[in-house]
Amino acid sequence: MKVSGVSASAANKAKLRLATGQIYMIFYEFNQDELGPHFRSLYHVFKLIEKSAFDEATKIKYANCGGLI
Repeated sequence: MKVSGVSASAANKAKLRLATGQIYMIFYEFNQDELGPHFRSLYHVFKLIEKSAFDEATKIKYANCGGLI
């Protein structure tokens, strides 16, 4: 992982991962009413794609928004 051209050590990566998780939990706590339904909808979309009869490449295409992102 590089931030502004500086390579991060494993310890720094672990600290960054922990801090990011903590920040996300605070963000989620304050925005749960808006984020909850969004993540539930995403879950069901991915579940539908996974259980479909499409071949693996097509599933990946749909899961990646058809290359729109």
